[in-house]
Amino acid sequence: MSTKTQMYSELAERASKELIHSVNEWCMFLKSQAKLYKYPYAD
Repeated sequence: MSTKTQMYSELAERASKELIHSVNEWCMFLKSQAKLYKYPYAD
């Protein structure tokens, strides 16, 4: 794996661990994403 790919992979891993660390952080993330996502989701 290239160093750039590895760096992004580690960054994503670290960010996901921080998000799921607590229920409050996860809820805040979901609320912020819901505000940013302006397109409807079709099943």
